[in-house]
Amino acid sequence: MTDRDDRRGDVPEDQGTEEEYTRVTRSNTAADSGEGDEESSLSDEGMELAIEQIELNNSNDPVESVSPRPVSKVKAEGNISSPRISLQRSGSPVLRSRTPKSISNLADPMLTPQTVSVSQQKERASEQPVSTTIKQNRRTNRGQTLGGQEITVTRLLERVGRESRPTTQLTPLAGSQQLLDELEEFDPVFQWGGGLPYSSDRPVCIVHRATEEVPSFEFLQRSLRDAYSESRGGEPTVKHAEFVANELRVPDVPGSIVTIDVSGDEWSPSQTNGRPAIEHAGVDIVPDLVDQVETLYSGGLGYLLINVPQRWEESVRFSGFTHRLVEYLASASLPKASEEVTGVLERLRAAPVSIATPRVEEETFDDRVARYYAFNGIPGSWETIAQADTAFQRLLRSGRWTQVALTERQTEGGESDQHYNWKGILTEGMARELWQVMDPETPFNTFVRTTLLEENPLESEHDLGEGGPVADIYFNATRFDAEDALTAFLLSEDDESIETGLPAVIEFETGFSEGAFQYRKLSESLEKYHDHTSSIDAIYIVIPPRILYRGREQALLVQDLVKAEATQFDDLTVELCVPVLENGRCIGIRRVEPLIDTFYDND
Repeated sequence: MTDRDDRRGDVPEDQGTEEEYTRVTRSNTAADSGEGDEESSLSDEGMELAIEQIELNNSNDPVESVSPRPVSKVKAEGNISSPRISLQRSGSPVLRSRTPKSISNLADPMLTPQTVSVSQQKERASEQPVSTTIKQNRRTNRGQTLGGQEITVTRLLERVGRESRPTTQLTPLAGSQQLLDELEEFDPVFQWGGGLPYSSDRPVCIVHRATEEVPSFEFLQRSLRDAYSESRGGEPTVKHAEFVANELRVPDVPGSIVTIDVSGDEWSPSQTNGRPAIEHAGVDIVPDLVDQVETLYSGGLGYLLINVPQRWEESVRFSGFTHRLVEYLASASLPKASEEVTGVLERLRAAPVSIATPRVEEETFDDRVARYYAFNGIPGSWETIAQADTAFQRLLRSGRWTQVALTERQTEGGESDQHYNWKGILTEGMARELWQVMDPETPFNTFVRTTLLEENPLESEHDLGEGGPVADIYFNATRFDAEDALTAFLLSEDDESIETGLPAVIEFETGFSEGAFQYRKLSESLEKYHDHTSSIDAIYIVIPPRILYRGREQALLVQDLVKAEATQFDDLTVELCVPVLENGRCIGIRRVEPLIDTFYDND
């Protein structure tokens, strides 16, 4: 604040008096501020005044806005020939500077009107020092509100931006963690905060908490690729966000898996205005992430994956950083139609944001990845997720002569390459069990050509009669040793054997394009045999084990679908199984129920 003497010329003079004092008091009295009766001694040299910055609008004559500045010390220098102005609150002088309170605490950051009174008081100057005159005037007029013109004081507040709104301030970590836990679900590899993403038909943002022990981010990408195929068919494109010229560039998410990996050393966590921040070369990308998440409420299925290292949370300052990030993205990205939803739980349910955390140790993780691809144990030919995925794809498309010779293609409805390849692997696996039982001394290819293709104990696309269903794989009972081969192919789990029956049929379902229909195809595969139970004794429905990795609810759903339909077959054996791969071929099938118990019983 500065001296206001240079503005005295703006005050009109009254020719009938020797001096004028203008006293201004606010309508809100000193009693409101707790200073009503307090007296303080002022130096003989005068006093200093400090008031809040206000804008004064005279109701009669317009005046320009002025910013009050501290009044300089008044000294008596002969006769006073110019007006003096004195400002005080109602009933009490201004004794010290007052610091305005933060406007961010206002309930509604709108214009706040205040009313003060302005009056002129004519006094004759005396010979005593000016400081004494001021003291006497203060004692005489304390507590009085002088009449005069009414003017309105208006304080203009800036509207608070989004980052300063109370609604976007993060709750304490403990509360965030607890509420996220209420939306927590599991699959065999991940713990999901905010719900599983597998049932969504819209784009989803997934924040992955990376550990140094297991390559879970690579596995998550492949798991979501398959989940997309199960829901929509086909495969999503894989894209990567780039940080170019201090700007995050994110490709379109629908129909894609878009990854943003911030686990490198060039990235660091921070906090900005009480919210989590992720910085690269001093540039925060969280506002860009919010912009991306805001677009995920429409469009086709896709996944935006953000890989955040758990090591950031080792410090006390950033403990729970990922959970706060997820909550902030969920809170800040809600569409306008959902602004009334204020609870954290409701925000997380409404927002397309989830958090994925690996929930198994390294040894268990390797086993779960192997089982995902139907491997019986961890193959020694791979050390990374990419190698595991490649080994599986090569096995599936191996196309050995025996597979081609024994496997017919479907003639109606079209057949995917996935279905045909799986059917070929299963048929060849059963053929090997027959070979081991019937004639292991003969080369396998020779046995297939001279025995299996001639006698047809094992067939694919077998027609059960005119107008009857066509089985993917049919295994008849024309040879006495056929049941031994079937028993060897039906692998037991925890000493629990699978009931056998001949003739038997195997129906394989890939699950692709079926997620949107809740895997109704499993029931349909059994329904086609309702009127032909006299031709078979056992039906084995085989699915890829990856279908069991979409959460307990889906795993139990596919199991219950088969169990419910099995009640329609009084004298038939009906089992839901998964294939088992080893040494580049299928060695058998295994019941689903023990696997579900293994994957989810400890949750």
